[in-house]
Amino acid sequence: MEIRFPIYVLMKDCGEVHRYESAPELIHDLEAIDVDNREYEAWDASGYVVQLSAEGIGVFKPGKIVVTATTQLEDPKRFAEIRNRAN
Repeated sequence: MEIRFPIYVLMKDCGEVHRYESAPELIHDLEAIDVDNREYEAWDASGYVVQLSAEGIGVFKPGKIVVTATTQLEDPKRFAEIRNRAN
C-alpha cells in the first residue's frame, strides 16, 4: 500500500491537526521522542491510518522517524472531521 499525500497528523496533547504535503516535511516538523511516546495519530489523503514510529532514540541521539502505510481505514465521519480541522 502506498501513502497518498497530504498526511494529516493529530497532536493528541492539544488537539491540533497539521497537514503535511510530503514525508520529509512531516519528519522535519515532528520530534522522534514524541513519536516514540505516541503523541500523534496520522492518516493519508484517503483516510488510511499512517503508522509513525521512531528508531535510534538515545542520550544525545534525536532518533529517526519512520512513516509507514497501513491498510487500516479510518471511520469516514471521523476522518472528515480531522481533515476539516487541519491547518
